[in-house]
Amino acid sequence: MQAQATRSWRRRWIICPGCSVGVPPIYGRASICMYYVYLVLCADQTLYTGITTDVERRVKEHNNAVQGAKYTRARRPVRIIYTKEFSNRAQASVEEARIKRLPRVKKLAMINAC
Repeated sequence: MQAQATRSWRRRWIICPGCSVGVPPIYGRASICMYYVYLVLCADQTLYTGITTDVERRVKEHNNAVQGAKYTRARRPVRIIYTKEFSNRAQASVEEARIKRLPRVKKLAMINAC
C-alpha cells in the first residue's frame, strides 16, 4: 500500500524540460532549475546570444547537433565567452533582449568587465 501511494505522489512531480530534474509540486516551478543567458563567439568572430538551462549541453548542440540555432550552424565552431545566471526564465529573457539590443562594442565591453 505504501509503495503505491509513493508512486502516485511522484507522478505529480514537476519535471523541468531542459534538464529533466524533478521536484515535488510544493516547491513550484521556479525552483526547478536556473536559467542562463549566454554569449558565444562564432568562428567568423560574430556573437550569438541565447538562453538555456544547461550551458555545456547548449554549446555542444551549437557545435554538433541539428538542435543548434540556424545562425550558428554555418558559423561553427562556437565557444562560450559569457554566462549570467537567473532564477527564472522571465528575468533571463529580459536580459537576453537587453543584450541583443547592444552594439557589438558594448557587448565586448560587458564581457571584458567580468
